[in-house]
Amino acid sequence: MGPEALGAIQANYSGKEIVLTLTGFFPGVLSNTEVYLDNEISLELVSSSQTEIQARFNTRNIPDLYLVGNQHTLSVFLPSQTLKVQVRVGPPEQSQNLAPQILSVSVQRDSENQPENILIKGQNLMLNSLFAQVTLDGQILETFESGFEEQDTRLLLGLPEDGDFSPGMSHRLSYISPFGISIYEFKS
Repeated sequence: MGPEALGAIQANYSGKEIVLTLTGFFPGVLSNTEVYLDNEISLELVSSSQTEIQARFNTRNIPDLYLVGNQHTLSVFLPSQTLKVQVRVGPPEQSQNLAPQILSVSVQRDSENQPENILIKGQNLMLNSLFAQVTLDGQILETFESGFEEQDTRLLLGLPEDGDFSPGMSHRLSYISPFGISIYEFKS
């Protein structure tokens, strides 16, 4: 791994188990170790010792990995320190249409029916918010959380500063990624 590597990871949107091995000196108790790719993709810890850490993840439904050649950051959070290494993603094993698709948008409300967040469900949505932009009625939204729900990607977004979410109000949400644009119109 490292900036000159040909490709430690190859994208496969249909799903492929990837096991990454980091060697070095890792002091301390490693049972609390967490490993992330691009700060958003959580890897499962397989094994850890003072000289080696193994972690795995499945590439299924992760369009972020199709940004070939870009430097992706592998972060290892140890009890007393954080280590980061650059990982190069090689060419994909298969081509894939990764145009984003928004399947649903809902305004989440608190117990007093006040709007709190916006929840988007869709396919081919980027897990790392740095790779995409979401706007609502022309205002950029902040991504609070991303993850999977069954076969769909879900994004939890903040509300725009001056948005009106009275019942029945029409809104236009735009999702822009390196793979395309998806527009979704809905009523709050």
